Amino acid sequence: MVSADGIFSGSQFENFSAALKGANEWIAENGIDVINIETVVFPNIWSPGEKGPRDPEITVRPNEHVYWYQFIRVWYRKEG
Repeated sequence: MVSADGIFSGSQFENFSAALKGANEWIAENGIDVINIETVVFPNIWSPGEKGPRDPEITVRPNEHVYWYQFIRVWYRKEG
């Protein structure tokens, strides 16, 4: 999320490629001991205007303001 809900606008999210790049940079810059990386996706969901797997936000029911999000989950070992 790059900006939260406002009075006149909804939350804004970076695209999936930017999120992946950010995760890779975070891992490299912090020497993260990665166990596993997952892309949490939503199969069999599509509607006009959606960008498929690159789209971080998928509108499920626009009239009810129901949205699903896809993201990257990084499992890692914490030192100490």
